[in-house]
Amino acid sequence: MSDDDLEKEARVIIESVTEILCILNEAPGPNASLQILSAATVFVLCNGMASAQDADQAYQVFMNVIAEALQRAEDSGSAMWTRGTLH
Repeated sequence: MSDDDLEKEARVIIESVTEILCILNEAPGPNASLQILSAATVFVLCNGMASAQDADQAYQVFMNVIAEALQRAEDSGSAMWTRGTLH
């Protein structure tokens, strides 16, 4: 792939992610946003994978990325909650 092709691909991905974030932002609250995201994830796993094994592996990667991102958010103080407190 040429640099121009990579740049075009990156632009498409960024635009797509931006559209998805706009949809999630317009949902009536964070729970609805997570339901939309969950349904989309299930759609990809069920319809975009060649086998159950591929879907299981992709799901595990997805869960690991979420866990790591949450940990980084907590570590940097970006999370809106604090674990281990009474409030």
